[in-house]
Amino acid sequence: MRIPGVKKARLAGRWIRGRLSGGTVVLGYHRVANPRNDVYDICITPGHFEQHLEVLRRRANVVTLSHAVETSASGNQAPHAVVVTFDDGYSEVADSVRLLLERYEIPATVFIPSGSLGKELWWDRLERIVSYPQVLPPLRELSSYGLEMRSEIDKTGNRSAKTSDSREQVVRSLYQALLPLSGDERDLWLARIERWAGAPTSADKGARIVSESELIELAACDLITIGSHSVSHPVLPELSSSDQKIEIADSKRDLEGLIGRSVEFFSYPNG
Repeated sequence: MRIPGVKKARLAGRWIRGRLSGGTVVLGYHRVANPRNDVYDICITPGHFEQHLEVLRRRANVVTLSHAVETSASGNQAPHAVVVTFDDGYSEVADSVRLLLERYEIPATVFIPSGSLGKELWWDRLERIVSYPQVLPPLRELSSYGLEMRSEIDKTGNRSAKTSDSREQVVRSLYQALLPLSGDERDLWLARIERWAGAPTSADKGARIVSESELIELAACDLITIGSHSVSHPVLPELSSSDQKIEIADSKRDLEGLIGRSVEFFSYPNG
């Protein structure tokens, strides 16, 4: 009898086993969800994520990030060691993901951008804006405002993006154009793009970061370690040295003030 999901679970098991012969493996997740679109390729479905946990429980030795750092320094790494991490701290981490981690007794570290608690991250806002209207207005209208986009977008001229593929192309090109901007500049452009597309300002509940209360509840779980992911998730090399220090130090301070414990780990935003 064919059991749905078994083949994928076996393939996941082979992938993990093939990477456990050396040092500790760190698995980095972002969203565990079934969104309408996944333009940035950061989502894994809840079903597939549970398959990962099943394989990890049977085939690996899942350890905390703290344990991995300590044993790496001492040279006493556990065999088949794996660390599970989540960047950004999307809201489902405090709910469905936490329940799955508890069910399989697997620890994880969640890295939080402290300035975005309860909010929609800018790239999710961009995807929502571009995905909303049935037909996008002519793209040349945005180019005329002075936003530099890739030539692939410029080629569309006055034609509107109607298909899913062309929408994704628009999102990716706008993402690249907005990424190097400062937070204030980016917010101004997002507001302009929102008006251009005629999109509503309300955010999809699933595409937001955990709230303060959710963060506190998440941190109370014995399996969860909270780490810093900066304040505003910037491209750090684009900032001055003093602004980099603010992003790192203020995030640590703010998170510690909320959860009442030390925040010892930092995940570099944007790779």
